Amino acid sequence: MADFAWEKLSGTGRLKSWTTIHIDVLPGVQPPFVIGEVELTEQPDLIIVAHIVGPPAEMLKTDAAVKISFVPSDTDKSVALPEFRLLVRGAGTD
Repeated sequence: MADFAWEKLSGTGRLKSWTTIHIDVLPGVQPPFVIGEVELTEQPDLIIVAHIVGPPAEMLKTDAAVKISFVPSDTDKSVALPEFRLLVRGAGTD
């Protein structure tokens, strides 16, 4: 068996696709909300599916730069949920 080691990642990626959810299926998140597929910067083809927060869905674009953060669950504070936010050019983040 190969040796494995933890590596710190940048937490950035590119938005590949997304959809707007209009029903109440995610505890603590009121619909409508956006779920997206994000390809991580350090490992192309590795996709994370997570909540996309910030701008309305109409402003999202394929390959937009995003950054992850982890927020405590509203229903269980011992659980952190991933969410991605668009990186804005000119704001010192891209």
